[in-house]
Amino acid sequence: MERFNLQPYFELVVTALDVKHPKPHPESIGKILEAFHLEREEAVFIGDSEVDQQTARASGVRFVAYKNRELDAAFHIEAISICFDS
Repeated sequence: MERFNLQPYFELVVTALDVKHPKPHPESIGKILEAFHLEREEAVFIGDSEVDQQTARASGVRFVAYKNRELDAAFHIEAISICFDS
């Protein structure tokens, strides 16, 4: 985040240091949902690993697999485009 000066573009970052139980436990996703007042149905988890898939499943949010067709996901994507306001 610091190396690429990405902090201004994120309101919240949750890492393994912010939770008692790291992925695939759903605690991190629960923190994010709570912080943004979202229901599970309103969120997606984008990930590229089996652990990400397990985390999404454990937290009850839809999973979108990034560049990994081996994963069981609602959608598979090959690219992410992000536009930042200047």
